[in-house]
Amino acid sequence: MTWQWMIMVFAMMLPMTSGTIRNLVNSVPIYRQQLSLALFIVGYSSVWLVFGVALLLATHMIQALSWTAKLQVLPIAALGYFAAGILSDAAFRMRLLNACGSILSPRLRGFKADLDVLTIGLKEGIKCVKTCAHVMIAMHIAGHGIVQMGILTAALFYEATLYRNKKHVLRNTCYALAVYQLIVFYFPHFGH
Repeated sequence: MTWQWMIMVFAMMLPMTSGTIRNLVNSVPIYRQQLSLALFIVGYSSVWLVFGVALLLATHMIQALSWTAKLQVLPIAALGYFAAGILSDAAFRMRLLNACGSILSPRLRGFKADLDVLTIGLKEGIKCVKTCAHVMIAMHIAGHGIVQMGILTAALFYEATLYRNKKHVLRNTCYALAVYQLIVFYFPHFGH
């Protein structure tokens, strides 16, 4: 399950850092660019890995509880996307979204430069988890569907790069996916 989580992270979240990666790589000497990119990705991915493992453990613990069998009568995936839609327009998330990609330049050479780049990756990962965890949790609940993942990635990329939530694209996308999940829940043959 952890490898599926990390594939989803690499497919959905890593593209959101393209501007940050471009700024980082352009701020270091050419001979350090590949190492800097690798260290950034290690730092960034490790934050998502820790979050994913915690989410998977929480999921298994919740599923192990006896009363959760009764929750199968509820459209949990639809509720997850609906909650993600509500959180998409929250003021704290808008502040975090505006902070995404704002990095300090690392030192130019040596071990401290490597630590700087790793730290930048960690800090960007933490900002990204805080900004997009609600969407990733909803996607986890819904089951990592490739079409839904593509739709959400497009909405996240659109929001992060073009409009910074002026059009409520992510919120509306989450609501549309919630409606889709409701239809699939009540009409199971619709989604197949």
